[in-house]
Amino acid sequence: MKTTAEIRLINARNLASLFGTRADFARALEMSDAYMWQILGDSPKRNIGNSIARRMEVACGKPEGWLDVPHGSEVDEKSEAAEISEREFSLDAMKVARAFDALTEKPQRDAIMAQLRAFGVLPVSSK
Repeated sequence: MKTTAEIRLINARNLASLFGTRADFARALEMSDAYMWQILGDSPKRNIGNSIARRMEVACGKPEGWLDVPHGSEVDEKSEAAEISEREFSLDAMKVARAFDALTEKPQRDAIMAQLRAFGVLPVSSK
C-alpha cells in the first residue's frame, strides 16, 4: 500500500501536467520553480506538506483531501482539463481574488461588487 506522501506525489504530478509544465504549476501556486522541483522532481527532496497539498487542491478546484487519496494510475487529462476549464479557473482569476481581498476600503469593495453584479458574475442582491 502506498503512503500518503507517495499518493500526494502521484496526484500532484498529474495535476501539474494539466498546467503544461511544472514551472506553470509553480506560478499558479505562487511558489518558486526550485521549490516545485524539490517536491515534484524526478527525485523529490521534500514531501508535499498539508498546506501545499491544500493550496494545490484549491488552485485546481479539487475538494479538500483530494490529493491524499488514490485516483487510479492515470488521470484522464482531457476530462481533468475540461473540469478546470468549466470552473473557469485561471491564474488571472486568483490574482483578482487576492487583490480584492487586499482592499481595505469598503467603498472600493462595494464598487467592485456592484460591477460584478452588473456583468452577471454575481447574483443581484436583494437589499
